[in-house]
Amino acid sequence: MRRPGKPDATSVPDAGGTHDLVEHLDGAEHRMTLARRLVNLGMAASCFLTCVVIVVFFSHNPFVRGTLGDVVVVVLIYFLLKSVRDFRPLRLTLFVFVVAFLVEIGQYVGAIRMLGMRENSVTKIVLGSAFDYGDLLAYAVGAALALTLDTKILPRVVSRARR
Repeated sequence: MRRPGKPDATSVPDAGGTHDLVEHLDGAEHRMTLARRLVNLGMAASCFLTCVVIVVFFSHNPFVRGTLGDVVVVVLIYFLLKSVRDFRPLRLTLFVFVVAFLVEIGQYVGAIRMLGMRENSVTKIVLGSAFDYGDLLAYAVGAALALTLDTKILPRVVSRARR
């Protein structure tokens, strides 16, 4: 049975013989899905530019560079993933938070050294360099912000723009 606002989905065998969920969208639903993905990509791009601004202009400020940067990076990852596929918001929020949490734990246990990698500017940017409990809070704030933007704020903005 089709739920209002949701595309029909059926299970169709793929070439490997396994079943895959295939969505059947009519023209209007397809345009809306594309529009929403573009909005998500725009959000990710805005977060990326915000990260660049933070690195270039606020690298001397530990709160902005560290804490706010961590919040923005979590939102960036959320919307980047959401622009590729329409994940369930709560599951995606938990996934992004857990990944960020694991990266921070990796910093605590020295994962870069354990993996035999050298610490350099790329590993510092991608994986960080020092464990901080405050970063875990920043990741939680970023995850909550991403979820709120996705489920409460953006739907209102998109529906107003369509009027």
